[in-house]
Amino acid sequence: MPALLVKRLARETEADYPHGSEPFAESTQSRVFRAEHRLTAAPVVLKVRRLHDEESRRRMGREITAGKRYGSHPHVMPVLDADPDGRWLVMPLASGDAHKYASSLQETEALLELVRSICEGLRLPHAEGWIHRDLKPANILLLEGRWVVGDWGLGRRRLGESSGPRITQIGTGFGTEGFAAPEMSADAHDDPTPATDIYSIGQLIGAILTRQRPQANIALLPDSGPWRPIAAEATRFKQVDRPQTVDDLLGLLQSIR
Repeated sequence: MPALLVKRLARETEADYPHGSEPFAESTQSRVFRAEHRLTAAPVVLKVRRLHDEESRRRMGREITAGKRYGSHPHVMPVLDADPDGRWLVMPLASGDAHKYASSLQETEALLELVRSICEGLRLPHAEGWIHRDLKPANILLLEGRWVVGDWGLGRRRLGESSGPRITQIGTGFGTEGFAAPEMSADAHDDPTPATDIYSIGQLIGAILTRQRPQANIALLPDSGPWRPIAAEATRFKQVDRPQTVDDLLGLLQSIR
């Protein structure tokens, strides 16, 4: 498997991943390039940090740590190689994200597979105290025919492993508006829990089935059908009223036939 070989040969050397000058994706935080592993010719993705402040360094550091720690799971995007100082990282090349495949995901079985995959990918991180906090279509990727959870840059590490006070404290407005749970808002007073990610999964379901972008702190529900009560449960305003674990959410999926 090319990705495993790239990981085995990793040397923490950016020159091992030649790429063009133009990124295929970029944000305020990073630029993402299609690259090639020089030693194996395997296609990969090189993600390069754009900003040089301490918070941005920590953010990429969390993505690297989570990708290495949980990337052996089939539903978590692995990090194959990375700069020790968090300036860049390398991942396998995915075929697209949940936004790209939104039309096909409206089919019941396809959406069931997506939600189950996200839940399976989150189970171990949640058990170890990690909360993703930025689940959205762009961070759910199709890799070799399976859905994987990517980009843990906004993740909250388990207690005792936090990389900085700003990114882990409550009431700072992290996450992506509409997909982020109410407790992620700037005026919130609750710590994130697994139910924080479950809210985002509910909004993801609503966004796929309605083809609309969710609004902040407003549940986006399908007009009807078997997914509506599931999305409604997942997106309740108070954390305590939502499914508390991914297994609780998976249990609700049993109602879909």
